[in-house]
Amino acid sequence: MGNSEFIILRMSLLKRAIAEAIILQAIEDLWDDEEKGESIDFFRGEGFGLCSEIACIDSSGRIKLLNIVKTIINMRGTAL
Repeated sequence: MGNSEFIILRMSLLKRAIAEAIILQAIEDLWDDEEKGESIDFFRGEGFGLCSEIACIDSSGRIKLLNIVKTIINMRGTAL
């Protein structure tokens, strides 16, 4: 593997890790009253779709995550 191929692979892995971290932070933010609204907007809007695509999460995984999010939101008493 050449140096440029290594750099491309490394950047791809970094983008994936960042996208995963954004999704996890948004899930965590559902528990914070000050951040909950923005987190819900993230899951409703294009943010989750974009990050899940970068993180290589397939359709089944996206549905599972959104169901988890919906459960948390319902437990917290806020509509998605």
